[in-house]
Amino acid sequence: MRYVDLLAAVMFLFSVLANSAVAGETVREWPFHHMATSSETPLTDGWRFAADGADVGLEEGWYEPDHPHREWDPAEVPGVWGVAQEEPLIIAEEKVGWYARTLELPPGTQDEPALVFLGSMFITDAWLDGEYLGDNRGGYTPFLFDISDHLRPGETKQLVVRVDNRLGELGGRSVPKAGTGWNTYGGLTREVFLVTRPERRVEGLRTACEVAGPGGPVRLQVSGEVVNRSGHEYNDKLALTLSAGEEEVGRDEFEVSLPAGGSSGFEVTFDLPQARLWSPDDPFLHELEVEWGNDAGAHIALPVGLRQVSIDGPHFLLNGERLWLQGFGQHEMVPGYGPCPPPGWHEAELERIREFGANHFRTGHYPQHPELYAAADRLGLLVFTEIPVWQLQRPVEGWIETERAWEEWAEPQLSAMIRWYRNFTSVVSWGAANEMGGTPDYDRRAVDFIVEKDPERLPMIVMASTGEMQRLYDLLPMAGRNFHYGWYHSQRVYDGLREGLERNLEHAERANVPIWVAELGGMARRGHFTGGYNVGSTRGDQDETYLDKIVRFGFQYNAVATERVCGVAIWTWSDFVRRGGINRHGIFTYEREPKLAAYTVRNLFAGDLRMYLTEVVEEGTRCEPGGELLVRAFVFNPRLQQTPSGLGVRWRILKGGETVAQGEEPVAEGGSARAIDAGRIQWAVPDDARGMFSLWAELIDAEGEQIHTNAVHVHFVDEDGTVSERPGALFLNVTA
Repeated sequence: MRYVDLLAAVMFLFSVLANSAVAGETVREWPFHHMATSSETPLTDGWRFAADGADVGLEEGWYEPDHPHREWDPAEVPGVWGVAQEEPLIIAEEKVGWYARTLELPPGTQDEPALVFLGSMFITDAWLDGEYLGDNRGGYTPFLFDISDHLRPGETKQLVVRVDNRLGELGGRSVPKAGTGWNTYGGLTREVFLVTRPERRVEGLRTACEVAGPGGPVRLQVSGEVVNRSGHEYNDKLALTLSAGEEEVGRDEFEVSLPAGGSSGFEVTFDLPQARLWSPDDPFLHELEVEWGNDAGAHIALPVGLRQVSIDGPHFLLNGERLWLQGFGQHEMVPGYGPCPPPGWHEAELERIREFGANHFRTGHYPQHPELYAAADRLGLLVFTEIPVWQLQRPVEGWIETERAWEEWAEPQLSAMIRWYRNFTSVVSWGAANEMGGTPDYDRRAVDFIVEKDPERLPMIVMASTGEMQRLYDLLPMAGRNFHYGWYHSQRVYDGLREGLERNLEHAERANVPIWVAELGGMARRGHFTGGYNVGSTRGDQDETYLDKIVRFGFQYNAVATERVCGVAIWTWSDFVRRGGINRHGIFTYEREPKLAAYTVRNLFAGDLRMYLTEVVEEGTRCEPGGELLVRAFVFNPRLQQTPSGLGVRWRILKGGETVAQGEEPVAEGGSARAIDAGRIQWAVPDDARGMFSLWAELIDAEGEQIHTNAVHVHFVDEDGTVSERPGALFLNVTA
């Protein structure tokens, strides 16, 4: 299928999925299959809410069971406090808010109850009938309160939760800080579950996979701990079964004997001579079953993808093979729902992203709902996730390196992120910070912590384009860099990126690690065309052609300039909310309408062989009338396949519908390199050139059939400096 047909199909899917993503689903299922639970009850109804603007609730005992909670207002959980869900742009006040509802444990319950909060912004305290359960800091990671000593079978008690989102009052001493690069909210923004767990159970289940390569042997290690919380000795078998569909491919069982209150760790290895591996091309999930005893919850069924992530010098490897990473960063925000997308939304969103040809996703800049990771497992997206340590050196330099910051904010969130999400196959990296700098003690401590807790995944710290160069290249197995050349990191697109990448390469080569471009992009208002591709003033206007220019050149140049760049994530998939307004960093609007850059990215991500074009400009960022347009052409070969013979480049210079120059050149045999030099396209620009011209180039096969097509656009202003001819775009609403 040609890319234009794929694009039509994708736009059709957008119109369908946008309207059907949440149809028929109102309550999410329990998302953590690695936990041994006998019941999981979502606590979505019956909540009451009271704002505590004067922060008097603690002093007045609002947590006591005899407080008049029934007089509080009804509340939606999950939700953002004080906001009706139908409002398209959700903003939250900074304040203290209180939630309350009754909690009942059915008579005859044999198992231990616990409360699991999937997310609450940002400091949370909880009580049950006035008994304090504990607290949690951080808005994006799950947390659990064991209430087995507080709630007995047949009892009904009052659950009261105090939530404080006043980050501004903490003066930058919080993770995240106030004034983030995205909107922060308030309230119980993710689901709350009452779960029961058997007294004799498996805890801390985790898997680790070693892959010898495609078609080679696979070793899966499964570890955990058997816990006996009962008052009796426990003697039984523990059985582990690994299945591929209906076929059992591995099994092990052994005796477990534990005294009352005892525990014992275990480790089982499955050696598979050959196995179906998990990858973006084939996101196949095995099932790991763990069974013991006869208790109601004595069973775990965990989806497991057999895959291994590793680094080999300048290369990122998946299952022992090099993988070119192309994808997006994205905030978790939806019109009408804010940070609380309805059930089914994450899967529909990731399906769109996969249809665009993406193979990885960055959850900028915090852990997102567990539904997203489960969907990524099924769809085949590698996920880079992180905690919201973002620009904390402003306004309190050095605070994140203090012991208090580590103990109260950073370590609990890193630990929770890894503990709750480490059994999702899609997660390949744990991020400790984004755009910090000057925090060597924190960086080293965080990376060491990640490696100790989960050596199977990559530790990550993402930095701006040129910050903390050699130190972080030496610290990390793969360097994450934000390349906003032409936007934040330079005033000009071409030479800014060329010089910036060259500086990064010096340090990356010295450390012998790959570079992952974790952010690349700019801003644009959809339908806003104030000038042309080479008109510098359009940057401040957030012009669509300027964003297209940044993304078009930046992605291609990073892809072909060096094989040490292992991938690029476009920042971002869609516009998002920041400080009460729309931040237009997306290639789609907040409502998921495509901008011009969306069509460009869809083209750049498509195909096993692609035509990539990078302008050659020796001085400045323009070619002038009477000068020359010089473009380098490359065959981009992301799968490193043996390229066929007879490839060629066919090109035309277009002015409106008129062809003003054209040519065709053969491509030299290129073998299996990732970027194959396909020569130079040269056009002598007429002295009277004005307005917009386009270089339209095609990669063709030996029969002259198009394999891929691409373009470069240039705009020559009038002699008086004005722009009399403005470009535009026709956006098609594809319905068939």
